[in-house]
Amino acid sequence: AEAAVMLLRPPARLQDWLQVLVARQLADTLQREVRVGRVQARWLTHAVVRDVAVAAEHRLADGEMLRVRRLELDYDLIAIVRREVPAPVALDRVVLDGAWARVERGADRVINFARLLPRRPPLPPEKSFQGVIEIRDGEISYVDYAALGKDGSPLTLELTGVSGRVDMRRLGWIQVQAEAGERLGRIHSLRASVEGQPS
Repeated sequence: AEAAVMLLRPPARLQDWLQVLVARQLADTLQREVRVGRVQARWLTHAVVRDVAVAAEHRLADGEMLRVRRLELDYDLIAIVRREVPAPVALDRVVLDGAWARVERGADRVINFARLLPRRPPLPPEKSFQGVIEIRDGEISYVDYAALGKDGSPLTLELTGVSGRVDMRRLGWIQVQAEAGERLGRIHSLRASVEGQPS
């Protein structure tokens, strides 16, 4: 009976261990300091990770590039353990609630988030994440060092109330178009449109 309870609702000691494990795995993968708050899990199918922060460079003390108030994951742990499917395929749903991201495009036109993970050949669809991504009440702070104003300062944008849902099982292609107007060397207006076609 104790084992069954432990699998469905891990005790506090296991949750503490899980918190350290998640932080260490993220830090090793991203090669930078990561802070992870409380982890709550229904061991086999669902986890909630609170107060996630990812350092912009190496240490959080020098600045953050991503904060997430609440990260929610739905997955099939049994399928992963039995090696029935690759881990990304066993992940059904990812929810980013209250996320803040500092997105920077350098003078070399490379986005900082593109440097987070090592470059690898793309996985075939049957081994890739095929679930749903939801963003709720997010904020994006964008700085573009490749688009300078007349005074030499980079283009900066602050986006608030960002929400959306992407179903990777239905996604075919996405086209994003943006048009900005300038007045006296500063952004005066911004229009954007997103079009998508199911696969």
